[in-house]
Amino acid sequence: MQLKRSVDRSTETLASLLNLLVETLSEQARLVSQFSDLVLLPVNMRLVAARLEPQGGPISQISVNYKNSSEEISRRLAEFVSGKGNLCGQMASAVRRSLILAGTSRLQGELVEIYNTGERVEREKDGEERRVEGKVLEGVIRDSRSSAQVSLKEAGKLAGILNEASMDLRRMILGLDTIRILARVESRKTQNSQTALTATIDRIDEVQASVSESLKALMDRSAAIDQALTLLRAPDRSKALAAS
Repeated sequence: MQLKRSVDRSTETLASLLNLLVETLSEQARLVSQFSDLVLLPVNMRLVAARLEPQGGPISQISVNYKNSSEEISRRLAEFVSGKGNLCGQMASAVRRSLILAGTSRLQGELVEIYNTGERVEREKDGEERRVEGKVLEGVIRDSRSSAQVSLKEAGKLAGILNEASMDLRRMILGLDTIRILARVESRKTQNSQTALTATIDRIDEVQASVSESLKALMDRSAAIDQALTLLRAPDRSKALAAS
């Protein structure tokens, strides 16, 4: 910049936040893929149970419960990661908008400063026209900064929704874990059931562990996003960031 100003820390924070949101989008895609695998596994368990319990039994019921629970979690996950309902996608759009507006307002501020520090002869020559233009520019800067804050507030609201959704998923996963443990216990009651079900339940263990890991990463990123947005939205803190 002509004024040789230092790098704006708020803008840097916004750019870092945008990168964090992109990483979170990738984590969400991974989580959706893992759930696609998880939803198929109870079908295998049900097929095995049909051979072991032709008239129905505990393993059959466990497989039904696991299927219903995993499908409900998958549906809940799809609500905030798919299409226009993708919370991270919406947040990324809001943060990009705020980043552009913040950069624009800073550039406009520099223009006003250059304008106001111009040669005295030039200021006097343009007279009223320069004063009017200066006020218009100042108004545009205020509007840009205000719009940037509105976008941050929108992103903050979405971050809160994402945090709640992530915690709901975590609770649902814990419930699914209980069903998985019941399946393991029930499968060990006879040699036939253990032989027939071990491979499927081992695979469920692996996928659930992977899901839990991805969900924890998603929750950690959600918390980091919320913290960054809180810092950016606080006027005093935003000024401190910009000044540091």
